[in-house]
Amino acid sequence: MRRIYQLFNTMSSKGFELTKRAAGAACIAHLATGQYDKAEEIRLIHGPGEPQFKVLYEFMRYYSKHGDVRKTLEVMEDMNKIRKTPAFPAFVYNNLLHAYGFHGDTESQWKVFDEMKQNNVEPNSRTYSKLMQGYLNQNDVNTALKIFQDGKEQDSFIENTTCILLLNCMARSGQTEHFESALEDIVANRLSIPKDNISTDSLLRGLVFCCVHAGKNDLALKLQLEHNVEIKPQIFDKLAENAGLRGEVDAVLNAIEFLKENNVQHSSLYLPLIRGYEHKRDVDSVKAVYNKMLDDGVKIDDRFLLHYNHIMMMSSDASPFDESSSTGSPVKAQTIEDDSDLSSSDDERGDVEETEKDIEDVEELNDLK
Repeated sequence: MRRIYQLFNTMSSKGFELTKRAAGAACIAHLATGQYDKAEEIRLIHGPGEPQFKVLYEFMRYYSKHGDVRKTLEVMEDMNKIRKTPAFPAFVYNNLLHAYGFHGDTESQWKVFDEMKQNNVEPNSRTYSKLMQGYLNQNDVNTALKIFQDGKEQDSFIENTTCILLLNCMARSGQTEHFESALEDIVANRLSIPKDNISTDSLLRGLVFCCVHAGKNDLALKLQLEHNVEIKPQIFDKLAENAGLRGEVDAVLNAIEFLKENNVQHSSLYLPLIRGYEHKRDVDSVKAVYNKMLDDGVKIDDRFLLHYNHIMMMSSDASPFDESSSTGSPVKAQTIEDDSDLSSSDDERGDVEETEKDIEDVEELNDLK
């Protein structure tokens, strides 16, 4: 992608006129590298390019991913003007569901879902996942579980990412009554699907972390033994990092204790731990973690020390962890952009592959009409 926008810059600097295909490729390349303002500039000057539906969809996907409902709807309207199929395919609706769910707007999500049904568009796993995420963002486990069950009954079991979001939400909110049964469903349905070893391993790591987060180490050990999950240093690093950014201190503390019990090195989790306390604006606990590391003889690396010193500096310049001194960006209790589930990239890859095929079908139908 970087090569494409480099070529675009070279062509522009030399005054070459872009073909529609080149304009479309340039838009997609800039979106893929986060340069949405430049992508919009190209679209404004040269139009969306070709293939038009695909390019517009990439704009929609970008804005949906970042929770920009207004821009998502605007691009969807542009797509509607060129659509010659009876209705939008499910992947378009799913992006709108994501944009609304990002803000916990479940009322608008259900309106989109109803429109899908009215247009005879069949919901898929991603549809149910996006619906659930809107409720998980509000810690509404009961409604999320109803959608979970509906998707299962429709042979559209939720994606790996949402499985982890569900269990983490249960653990965080203390609503663990149905934790074990949900875990059993996930193991039976998701681990039975043929996938590459990387995605299976990442899901298993996420499930073990959720069990530890919920204080259910017996279930974590059961997963470990039944699925040969190796408990090794750095197994929880990414999961703990995101838990810390959300202020889920108990999740990180539980993970540290679990690794200690298994005689596994755990010092890499201290940085996520102080980030969790930072999110809670608890400077005393940040200091306590640092002092414990010194007392225990834990080697403190430059990355940790840099972050710790920055927290201390900011807390001394203002009231501890007021809005202006917090170094972390505000993160909701469970954001839809949550990456804590190591499987999110796998879900994204699968969605892209499925969407690419659907877009080809749409473009072909548009060409025929």
